[in-house]
Amino acid sequence: EFPNESVDDDPRGGYFRAYDVPEQGKVTSIAPRGDRLMMFWSDSLVHDVLPSFAPAGYADHRWALTIWFVVGDTGTIRATNVEL
Repeated sequence: EFPNESVDDDPRGGYFRAYDVPEQGKVTSIAPRGDRLMMFWSDSLVHDVLPSFAPAGYADHRWALTIWFVVGDTGTIRATNVEL
């Protein structure tokens, strides 16, 4: 389980947020860190990313790499009938 980090901890923003849909209003916030890798099934997790800011210019820039797997049959990646 990920730590629920306060979005007030870093004014530069860019926090990843995951929503627990069955428990309306429950949000897990995860800070962007250089040593962190996020991997998840985007079709199974309601999520967003807060805007980020770079008050000190280039030194505060944050970067992200997004990779999408595109296949004709999603069952080749994972079973779609398995309860998560």
